[in-house]
Amino acid sequence: MPYRPRLFASVLIALLALLPVMGCARATSAEAQRHLEAGRTLLDEGRPEEALRELEQAVLLDRSSAEAQYLLGNALVRCGQLDRAASAYEAALRLDPQHVSARSNLGVVRYRQGRSEEAILEFEQALQLEPDDADIHYNLGGAYAQLGQLEQAIAEFEQAIALDPDLAQPYLGLGLVYKLQGHKAEAIQALQRYLELSTDPEWRAQAEAALREMQEGS
Repeated sequence: MPYRPRLFASVLIALLALLPVMGCARATSAEAQRHLEAGRTLLDEGRPEEALRELEQAVLLDRSSAEAQYLLGNALVRCGQLDRAASAYEAALRLDPQHVSARSNLGVVRYRQGRSEEAILEFEQALQLEPDDADIHYNLGGAYAQLGQLEQAIAEFEQAIALDPDLAQPYLGLGLVYKLQGHKAEAIQALQRYLELSTDPEWRAQAEAALREMQEGS
């Protein structure tokens, strides 16, 4: 989500007095934008350590950019620095409370930190802004599952699938939760559908292992 700066009216005398400072600010902002775009590109290329250096410079030069803080959070997550990532996402949200991706990613960080109650709050707030986002419903389901609230988890996984039937991860979540509940037929069906959709080797291995365990036990 791009950051949209708000413009404020001012009296002419104030504008005239600030002209030299505003000129410096424009140069700094342009430099910050160059670092931001370089960081974004490096993240897309899978080079998070290099992206982190660029995005730290972007934030240093322009502390008013929610997008720079958000991208900094993404780089920090990929570098395994979850506490700093949370701080960056929180900074982005102070600047732009409507930044859905920052809100959702803060929930993911809280989930990874084992703070599922906080993760749920973040995901629910994100869904108030984007109620039809399948990824956020899936993440909310994962947080409920981490807390052992399995029926709520199932409801969120099913909602994610209803919104995007080709999204693989909710089927894995459903399959594993159904397995925990002892609903073998439903678990097998969900896991098989996940394997039809997913190309992720690590998660496919987990799904295949769960399937083998249930099939060998039948």
